[in-house]
Amino acid sequence: MLVQLKLSLGANVASSFNSVVHGSLVPNHAENIAKEFKSAKATGLVLLPNAIEPSQWSESQALLAAAKFANLQHIILISTYASHASSLLPSGVAWAALEKEAEETKIPLTIIRPTTLMQSMLNGTWGESICGRNLSVSMNRARISFVHSLDVAEVVNHTMAKPASPSTTLHLTGPEALTWDEVASTFSRHLDSPVRLSKVPLWVVQPSLWVRGKNPDEIREIINLSKYYEAGGESEVTSTVESILGRPPISFESFVVANKSQWPHLHQ
Repeated sequence: MLVQLKLSLGANVASSFNSVVHGSLVPNHAENIAKEFKSAKATGLVLLPNAIEPSQWSESQALLAAAKFANLQHIILISTYASHASSLLPSGVAWAALEKEAEETKIPLTIIRPTTLMQSMLNGTWGESICGRNLSVSMNRARISFVHSLDVAEVVNHTMAKPASPSTTLHLTGPEALTWDEVASTFSRHLDSPVRLSKVPLWVVQPSLWVRGKNPDEIREIINLSKYYEAGGESEVTSTVESILGRPPISFESFVVANKSQWPHLHQ
C-alpha cells in the first residue's frame, strides 16, 4: 500500500488509495509517522505537495524522513516540468531542491514531471479571461504541451501498481504543443462566442500586479512564467503517456469540449 500527502489531482488518483497521514507534520515527528507507515503496512509514499508553500515543504521533509525510517520500498514524487536547479521559475528551483531531498533517502524514486495541466484553464486568471472571452498573455512565440490531469493520474496509478524499479524520471506532456493563437481558436470553436487573444507586454503587466496587491515573490513567479514559456520551457512533446498507458494522451480540444459549460460568458 502507498500513502499520500495532499494529492490534488482529484478523485482520479485520490480514490485509488488511502492516506494514513493526517494533521500537521513537522520533521521531528518523522519517527512517529514511520510507525504509522509500518502499522498500515505501507510499502511506498506518493507526494504531491506545493514546493513553494512553507508548511507543505516541512510536511514533505517529515514524510521523506519517515519513509527512510520505515524502510519504504518506493517514493513517487509528482513534481513539475520546470524543475531544475537553474530554472527561470523560483518554484522550479524549489522543486529541484525537493527532488534532491527525495533522492537522498536512497529509496527507489519515481519523479513525475508533468507540463502545465489543462485544468489550469478552469480557474484563476486564465479561467476568468476565458469567461470574459478575452485571453490575455505576455508571450509571442510560446508553445505549450498542456497535459490532462487524468493522464497524470493514470500514470501515477500505473506506477503505483508496478513493483518498485530503479529510480527514474517521467516527463509527461499532452499530444501537441499549442501556440496561444491555437489555444484561443480552440476555445472559439467550441464556446458560444469567440475568445479574443490579447498580447500584453511584460512591462505593462508588472505594474498591474503591484496594483492588484501581489507580493514581490508572486510577481517574480508570474513574470518569469511568461519568460519560461516563451523560451520553450514546455514546448516538448513526449511519448511517455502513450507508452505507459497504451493510448494517446487526451487532446486540448477534447478537454475544451468536455468542459465548455465551465466557461459561461460573463456578459450574458
